[in-house]
Amino acid sequence: MTKLGFTIDVSNAPERVEYGILPAGEVTAQAEECELVPTKKGDGRYLKLVLGILEGQLAGRKCFVNLNVENPNKDTVDRAQTDLRELLTACRLPHAMDDTSIVLGIPIKVTIGMGKPRADGSPQNTFRFKPLNGGTATPAFSAPTQAGGAA
Repeated sequence: MTKLGFTIDVSNAPERVEYGILPAGEVTAQAEECELVPTKKGDGRYLKLVLGILEGQLAGRKCFVNLNVENPNKDTVDRAQTDLRELLTACRLPHAMDDTSIVLGIPIKVTIGMGKPRADGSPQNTFRFKPLNGGTATPAFSAPTQAGGAA
């Protein structure tokens, strides 16, 4: 047992908010974070993308997207590159990047869908990206995702 030397009073702490899966629909969002991180296995790297929803009932919610840009499985890399191309098109950026910050802060349209359930049976979202003011984007976004609330 450890004496703290001070008292922690949690009587006024807010209740935990469970956000869960996002409902299907279209929202305006922007990338708030994008970083390259190693996979758990250490055999690749992925872009960890956090999108913040900007307006409507879901304003303040987050979409978490992982794009496996380096992976031993070529199909996984191909899907991630297709998905990244769609994001870059939606941001009206060139289809090449060497700095993850180029996608930050650019409002885009995000279509939220329902993907196949995870292995444990829990639901997951899918996302498609389009330019904010019209235009077309590339094929469907299929990367594994998590939906959640404000961090």
